[in-house]
Parts: sequence; C-alpha cells; structure tokens
Amino acid sequence: MEQKLTRRKFLVSSGIALIGASSASSLFGQISGSTKPFVVPPESEDDVLARLTLNDFLPHVGEEFKVYSQDGRALRLQLIAAENDCERVKWGSNYAGDLFTLLFETRRTLNFGQDVYEFDHFALGKFQLLLVPVGLTGRRFEAVINRMRE
Repeated sequence: MEQKLTRRKFLVSSGIALIGASSASSLFGQISGSTKPFVVPPESEDDVLARLTLNDFLPHVGEEFKVYSQDGRALRLQLIAAENDCERVKWGSNYAGDLFTLLFETRRTLNFGQDVYEFDHFALGKFQLLLVPVGLTGRRFEAVINRMRE
C-alpha cells in the first residue's frame, strides 16, 4: 500500500523533528550556543582522580597498586601501560581534555568483573577507577579516562 505524502503531513513531521532536535541538546545537558559543554559538580573537585593526568601515571608504569573491590577484597595490580589515546582518536580541533588508557595486570587469574574499584598508591593517593577485564587470560584490566576540560 502506497502512502501519499501531503503538505500537511510534511509540515507536521518537520515540526516534530525540529522540536525534537532543539530539545535533545537540553536533554543531554548541552545549551545551544554555550561555550561550556557541561558544569563540573563542585563535589568532584575533591576527587584525586579529577587532578591526575597521563603524565602523573607515566612514571609509575611497572609499579603495583593496591586495589579494593566493593565487597572489600584486596588485590595488587601492576600498571603495565599508560597510553595517550588523543593521538589515536581523531577529535575535532575544538576538543580540550584528557583521553588516556591505563592497563593493569595481575600475576594470577582473577574472578573480578567490570566494576568500580578503590585504588591506593603511595605517590598518587586514593582514587576510584572503573576497571574492565580485557583479553582472555583474566589477568588484565583496563581503565579509560575521558575527561573534558574547560
């Protein structure tokens, strides 16, 4: 069955699409014409991770971090790589921020899933990271830090 597109149907659907497009930016916290992509909550200013950059992690590649799961289990993970992903990903010229990957490894296979873990390091302090198991061995975990800057 063939549907006929009338002028009325076209105007109604165009109007709905226009309203949807203009409200979508406010749904995602963006304000049209704003130079700030989002407002950083004041409580995040106290978070150690908010101040740590790739350059803070690079000197500690090869070192062990104490890591605690949500249920209190402790483990030690070695930071085996810290890589700048801004060079790998093609961002627009107006992107300002941090995008880097931290790769951790443990000596034995662990049954730890994707979760937020508490990290404790003698030089970097205490902070939380979302770790994702990578690879097939159950020994490697990755954290991706993607943070926009003003």
